[in-house]
Amino acid sequence: VLVFHDMLGFSPDFNPKFLKRYMDFHGQALGALKQYKEEVEQGKFPGEEHSY
Repeated sequence: VLVFHDMLGFSPDFNPKFLKRYMDFHGQALGALKQYKEEVEQGKFPGEEHSY
């Protein structure tokens, strides 16, 4: 049984032969979180457009 968590790459270490990976969700999520952290630390986020 192929579940969407596997085919979308939620777990990078799970690679059975029957699996075709359609995206690297884990890698993309880590990249997004890293970018968020950097922008907050640098004072780039939140900006005026993200505030009330």
